[in-house]
Amino acid sequence: MIEQSTMTVDIRRLTLSVSGLWALTLLHAQPTILITAAPAPGLTAPVNELLGLPSWASGPDCIWDFSAAVVTNTRQLQLAQPSSAPGANNFPFASVVGYADNMPPYTYMRVTNGQLRTLGVMTTAPRVYSDPLVTMVFPCTYNTTWTDSYAFPGEQGTRTYLADGYGTLIGPAGTLTDVLKVRSEYASLDTLVQGIAYTGIMVEDAFWRNGTPWPVANSYWNRVFADGQLIEEQRVGAAIAEIPASIEEAYEARMLHAWPNPSDGAVSLSLDHPGPWTINCFDALGREVLAIRVLGSADSLVPLDLADLAPGRYVLRLQNEQGAVFRAAVLRE
Repeated sequence: MIEQSTMTVDIRRLTLSVSGLWALTLLHAQPTILITAAPAPGLTAPVNELLGLPSWASGPDCIWDFSAAVVTNTRQLQLAQPSSAPGANNFPFASVVGYADNMPPYTYMRVTNGQLRTLGVMTTAPRVYSDPLVTMVFPCTYNTTWTDSYAFPGEQGTRTYLADGYGTLIGPAGTLTDVLKVRSEYASLDTLVQGIAYTGIMVEDAFWRNGTPWPVANSYWNRVFADGQLIEEQRVGAAIAEIPASIEEAYEARMLHAWPNPSDGAVSLSLDHPGPWTINCFDALGREVLAIRVLGSADSLVPLDLADLAPGRYVLRLQNEQGAVFRAAVLRE
């Protein structure tokens, strides 16, 4: 894939002035990336792999311009039901798998408890994380930070993430506002060869946006040092080439209607896919407050009782065994 550390994207060149873009960013409040932006099966989008990316600003009201990057390749990102991909039996708890052009690597992930967890990767053989890595949390807003441990055969460690900027991204899909940048930095190399200590530092940036259930862009800045002296540096990345019609329409199509809304607790959901369904309910802070399984068939109404929940806004996430994922926002009065 399209492991979240290997994706890239093509960039459409735009000619908005910096002053115009600065004024544009000021019109938007800092974004909060919600659980509805978590990856789910069923999405396909073209992604451009990029070379020669610049350094990125951090802080509020940033402008990230990908338009000068060199496009080295364009691939089709796919988010699919795990059972459809090779090696799925090694990742029984995965809720989605990501890959490009129907080729490895296949990255298996799980969305649960307001977290996106990487469970492992399938190439010629499975690499299963005995301790999955949390690569995104929901909700996520400016200055959100978390540290998580991970482990797989031959490597273990911890990684810290920080949402260190928000603003406008200029890319192949146009000018995107309300984008949140999440950064992580970690050692990519640590070895001794003929008495010379080689170390590497990788800085990853993922650019998230509500309405697109995958980062709209990723970048990777890798530096290699020999006995403390910089000997190699590379900045590569990826960006979704079209913010589709295909992605946004698919995303909107997966938003369920719940009624009555607002509700005093009793809610009905209309389903057009067969069950059984797992329904997870998240509060405004992204915490899971309810998890149930219901039967339900195609063209059926599913009643849901939220009477025990405190008044407030909630997001419902429904998934069936065929991998169909739907979401609904509900106001509990």
